[in-house]
Amino acid sequence: SEMTEFDNKWKKVFFDFETKSSLAVDKLVKKNADEIKQLEESVDKEAKNIKFTSYNKKLLEMQDKLVEKEKYLEAQIIRDRVLKVKESEIDKYLKEELIKYNSQVSKLNKHHDIELSSLKKRIEKERLNLQRDKLKESQDLEFKYKSNKIKIEVKQRLEKKNFIEEIKHEKEQKEKKDMK
Repeated sequence: SEMTEFDNKWKKVFFDFETKSSLAVDKLVKKNADEIKQLEESVDKEAKNIKFTSYNKKLLEMQDKLVEKEKYLEAQIIRDRVLKVKESEIDKYLKEELIKYNSQVSKLNKHHDIELSSLKKRIEKERLNLQRDKLKESQDLEFKYKSNKIKIEVKQRLEKKNFIEEIKHEKEQKEKKDMK
């Protein structure tokens, strides 16, 4: 029954440990995914606040002045130019943001990999400690059984010896009695 208790105890300990470890890994992975999502959201917010160059602003002012003077054909030419400049500036901005975003994602991923690796090392260290504790307890239990076995064997030998001596003594008593 002690061995059954021992086995049941350690099965429960390792089940609880594996469950706890799995939850810790899942929690870290979710936290890391949330950090990446927050980064994406911040990039989306920043993209809405794009700032155009003063050249673009001057072209818009020129367009407005031409419209005021009712020079619509020239205003349309300037408008086309504004759109090309705006598109060029947006492309440039997006390329820069993409480079910055990829750099930040790369840093976050490296950080996440280090965190996950560190967590897995701590889990493995704890698993080894539990295995060591189980082995020690198993050895203690085995020592206890071996000690008890030796005690029982010694006791049995002693009882056997005593029994044999008793029989011998009874036999001698009987022989003495028969001789009388």
